[in-house]
Amino acid sequence: MTCSPGTPRDVRGWLVVCSAVVALGCGAELKPSAVGNALPDGLPTDTAAYDRLVAQWRISGTVHHGQRKIKSWKFWERIDVTIAARGNTYEIDPHNPSTTPIPVAHLVNLDKKEVEKYYGLLPGDQAEYDLWVNKKTDKTSEWRIVERSKTANSVLAGEVVDFDYCHVYKPGGPKVSDADFAADRSAGKCTYRRPPAPTASKASILSTGIFGSLVAHVSSFLAELSTTDGGWIYCANGCCT
Repeated sequence: MTCSPGTPRDVRGWLVVCSAVVALGCGAELKPSAVGNALPDGLPTDTAAYDRLVAQWRISGTVHHGQRKIKSWKFWERIDVTIAARGNTYEIDPHNPSTTPIPVAHLVNLDKKEVEKYYGLLPGDQAEYDLWVNKKTDKTSEWRIVERSKTANSVLAGEVVDFDYCHVYKPGGPKVSDADFAADRSAGKCTYRRPPAPTASKASILSTGIFGSLVAHVSSFLAELSTTDGGWIYCANGCCT
């Protein structure tokens, strides 16, 4: 879903409307895997080479089953999707990212016809998926879904999302390689406060008065949708999403 800008004189109204539309319609799903989306650096585009690469990180921990929303007007329907950790997820540090991308979770849509909503997961007889974490800056990380097709010789990437802590644990916390959907996270709502995103100049309409507050609340709401509908892993010193 996209929003078209209005004229300069009604930009406030248009931005308010667009923010509401995004919050209600777009916030609970990412752009699906597609040709043209950038793969993490070094990932091959053919399936045989991808299989050889990802095999370095074996499936580890428990295989979890999540009841996931479908990409349909039938918002009440749910499908079974599995998620399991790859490799040692607790070695992943979002603030000290690896120089090379690392897969941390493997996902399979067990339904025969419906597409999972948030990641856009095709049925398991068409594709399987991995979540890959990679370096964004020297101190920040990001992750995205990568689709390994079973019907074509293709490896595709989904939308990039910031990756950071959800809860930070005291030293000696869990050292378990595990991945699950955020909706099933027993620890509940994330408590870690991520650094605020860079703001526009003081002259900008987005940083003034009540409207600036509205934009901040909408941004916070969308971020919470992401942590609710996405996935999480145990990582260094906590759990990350």
